[in-house]
Amino acid sequence: MHEQADPDIIEFEDVDICDPKYVEGPGFRQRRSAIFVTFADPSITLVDVEKMMETGMNVARFKTSHSTTGDKVKLLKKFDKATNFLAAKYGLLDWPCATCIELKTCVANTGILEDNDFEIVIREDTDIVMSCDVQMYNKCNAEHIFVNNPYLTSDAKVGMIINIGSDEIITKCTAILSAKTIKCRVTKGGMLHNMAYVCMRGAKRTRPYLTKADLHIIKFAIEYQVDMIIINYARHIDTVRKIKRFLGSKVRRPVIVAGLSSEQGLDNIDGIINEADAILLSREFITYELPLHLYHKMGRIQKYVAAKCRQVGKPFYLSGGIFNEALMTGDFHGREFSDVTNAILDGVTGFVLRETPNVDYLMAVMRTMNDLCASVEPLTNDRQGFFRDLSQLKMPLNAAEASAISCVFIANQTQSRIIVCPTVSGRTAYLLNWLRPVNPIIAVTTKIRTERILRTQRGVIALLYKGAPRRTWFRSVQARVEYAIEYAVEKHWLEYGDPYVTLEKGTEASPFCDCVRVWNVTTVKKNTVECPEDYHDFALNDFVEPPPLHKKHIAVKKHSVDDAMKGKSLDSILAEALEQVRRGANTNNEDGNQENIKTS
Repeated sequence: MHEQADPDIIEFEDVDICDPKYVEGPGFRQRRSAIFVTFADPSITLVDVEKMMETGMNVARFKTSHSTTGDKVKLLKKFDKATNFLAAKYGLLDWPCATCIELKTCVANTGILEDNDFEIVIREDTDIVMSCDVQMYNKCNAEHIFVNNPYLTSDAKVGMIINIGSDEIITKCTAILSAKTIKCRVTKGGMLHNMAYVCMRGAKRTRPYLTKADLHIIKFAIEYQVDMIIINYARHIDTVRKIKRFLGSKVRRPVIVAGLSSEQGLDNIDGIINEADAILLSREFITYELPLHLYHKMGRIQKYVAAKCRQVGKPFYLSGGIFNEALMTGDFHGREFSDVTNAILDGVTGFVLRETPNVDYLMAVMRTMNDLCASVEPLTNDRQGFFRDLSQLKMPLNAAEASAISCVFIANQTQSRIIVCPTVSGRTAYLLNWLRPVNPIIAVTTKIRTERILRTQRGVIALLYKGAPRRTWFRSVQARVEYAIEYAVEKHWLEYGDPYVTLEKGTEASPFCDCVRVWNVTTVKKNTVECPEDYHDFALNDFVEPPPLHKKHIAVKKHSVDDAMKGKSLDSILAEALEQVRRGANTNNEDGNQENIKTS
């Protein structure tokens, strides 16, 4: 996608979707919503990972619940190699892309099909037996299906609807046969694949909030400095609290994302949102976990969760059904465009893409989302929405939040093109993003970990600064701001004379950023002097060194006094001497007469 020469049009006004000005107007140069890409195959090539990063991947989500520790390490090493290669390719200090790992918790899957089959047919109006016996793990067939949920018989109830592979296969529990098996009637047949998801409508999960396998994954995330942890099936606030206690205060902990996947999570949504760092609405699970009377209200539930997150300033991510058809078959459908458009208008921070067997399909989806998000996101910059968010803030506010509100308000009123904030932990950019400013935020930090985490925020551009230290603290801060401005001018986000706002510390002793300044750009893009293409186009082996130059010595003829007087008589020599004395006397008399005239 070619970059436009002109910066984005920043307008802080009431958006009327009925006005063609807003619908047909230009979009942003680049999308502001984050994109998560799921990695499940450890054999993916390094070139494919680099392509995903260049296309615009913000977060690499490692689906490692069914992989070994060695597979996880391989994926992370490929990710690190790709970031180092792209940073060197584009002349950057670091390529900002975050990593994410998920906890299994209550996620249930089927086992492996027997005889190494790729898929089998489960016919309608037939009876099947589901078992949690580990001996049946690799013996799934049309009559017996393994489910890796040790609490299968306690969670299932007679008459409960159980979905396999989303809506691919629908069954109804008819009997509890033993402590490990249940009997179900197939009401909708379909194809059964390996490791398909199993969801139970209206089930009250009895599994512990965290298992030993989950704690092992958390230790792995700490050891390899993973940036985010997704909790699937976050049912209670105690789930997040236990993870925080396990991480402790000495470790710079990852961002904790609570996944709402069941009715239990929706019932405890207020406590989960307040305790977690971000919220993920897992539509691939919650759609088939809710009771039937809530199944057709998913659109309302999505808006409800988005409004809750925006009220407290927490990022809200969405997964499940994001261009699934395009990721699996390469074909795009209109309903998928409508789904993503409505999600952006609801205030979604980012989208999570599922794993796909074809990298080309993934590249096409990411390019489509780049264009779609950039065209729809200007419609979310509404003046009424901003003041509505301000009116919903809970008082009292602390000083840091008040400074961030003032900065966003001034930036909107002055229609500044960007907001620049030097940050160490990323907290300042987090507070600014809370109010969804019209303009993008450039966060300058010296911490690589902070830079990667900021990539998960909507509309935040993270820059890593490694400049030389200055003599004073104030000069060090201004050097970071100038670094951000030069980068923005180079990217054509700013032009000479454009206004921008900075949020920084007023003094070195300030505990938070409390100083808001409005500036105008005083620099222009510098032209780079480039060598012609054929400057180095010569063959080194054919180069012949020219012969050395020999200096010619020129003989200088010297004349002595005897040679000068040779051939002259004594009378002629005396006559020449008297003539020179007479000329000198006349010159002195003329100078004396001139001095007398000046004196008189």
